[in-house]
Amino acid sequence: MGRRLNHLLAPCWLLALLLPLLLQAKVPDLHVWLEPTICGPGDIVELHAQMEATEFAEFDLQIPKHDSLVLIDQHRTPVAYLSGTYTMKSTWTFQPIEPGAMQIEGIRATIQRGEQSSVESVATLLLQVETGSVTTDSEDPLPLPAAIAPDALPSKKPILWILIAVGALLTLPFFMRRRTLMKRPHRNDTAPAPLAELETGLASHQIDRALIAEILNNPTLQLSGEFRAKLEAAIYRKNDLTNADTLLISLRQERTK
Repeated sequence: MGRRLNHLLAPCWLLALLLPLLLQAKVPDLHVWLEPTICGPGDIVELHAQMEATEFAEFDLQIPKHDSLVLIDQHRTPVAYLSGTYTMKSTWTFQPIEPGAMQIEGIRATIQRGEQSSVESVATLLLQVETGSVTTDSEDPLPLPAAIAPDALPSKKPILWILIAVGALLTLPFFMRRRTLMKRPHRNDTAPAPLAELETGLASHQIDRALIAEILNNPTLQLSGEFRAKLEAAIYRKNDLTNADTLLISLRQERTK
């Protein structure tokens, strides 16, 4: 009799030991919904499926094909883990092509937890696709707009003042620049040209080598090859015997050409 009693009580003890673990492992909670539930033909409708579980699990939906719904896209959100709960979400994007009340039924969810697999049925989803307002074309011409009284016409004076203001703004930078230029000191237009300045220095028996180098590098001065060679010899050759008087005579001959 005692052995038989122990045999009957053994499953109860086992259940008592496993009950806390079973309570701790929360059954996956799956939610499926449409967004929006009221739309028009051609609008975007999303079917969301979200599952939460204390243990990692995966799910997949088998959605029957609907003649009035076109599947456009499907994407899965990465698994999130927060406060001891795994959250998994997938989204299917549809586009209704016909108006009317639709019932999306027959959806089945396959839930995979480790080596255990289960199939659940999803409640029927309702979608209302409304039509837009229909208007009939009329062959009657549209009425002409009512005549506007002369007193109601906009005055031309504001337009004139606007044009004057725009013109003032456009001409203001010109006058400001002109005023700035008038305040600048005048340049001495009578300043001697490089050759004339060189001639003045040579007449005083001074050879300004920096000025000669500037003349040689000035592309606007048309110098003969002979005179250019004498200028180069005066500043580049160490043992050159060219003096100011000889160079002055060559410069005056160059300027008379």
